[in-house]
Amino acid sequence: MGKSPRHAVHPVNALLNVAFSVTAGRLTALLSASGACPAIGFLHSDKPGRWSLAWDTIEPLRPMIEERVFDFIRRHQFGANDFILTKPAPGSKSPGGHIRLMDNLLKTVIAETAISGRTLDAMVCWMVGLIGSSGCGGKLPPLEPALRQLSES
Repeated sequence: MGKSPRHAVHPVNALLNVAFSVTAGRLTALLSASGACPAIGFLHSDKPGRWSLAWDTIEPLRPMIEERVFDFIRRHQFGANDFILTKPAPGSKSPGGHIRLMDNLLKTVIAETAISGRTLDAMVCWMVGLIGSSGCGGKLPPLEPALRQLSES
C-alpha cells in the first residue's frame, strides 16, 4: 500500500478499491436522500472529503463486497492492458507508482460486483434507525432483517 488506501500497488487492491468506492458513492446518495448527513460518522473519523457515515454503513457489507470481487477475479482472465501503472509523484518515497483500472475493466468490475439497490436501501434504513435509536432509550433496531435481505440478494 502507498500513503493512502486509495493508491493500490497491487491489482487486487485496485479492484477492491473500485468496488468499495462505488458502493460508498451509492450509499452517500441514499443516506442523503434519507435525511442523514453522510459526512458525519461514528466508526470512521470525520475528515474533509470523506463520507464517514457511508463508510460506516459499508462495514456490514464488507464481506459481501469482498466475496463478489474475489469471485470476479476467479472468473476473469486479465491482460496487461487491463491495468495502468502510474508513475510515482515527484519527491515520493514510494519506489513505484499506483495501479489503476483501464476503462473497459472498470466498467465490467462495477457491473459485476455491484450490490443490489434493495440491499443498499435495507442497510441505509438500518443505519438511519440505528442513529435515530441513540436518543430513544438506547433501543437499537435489529440488524437481522437487513442481513436477511443481504442473504436474499
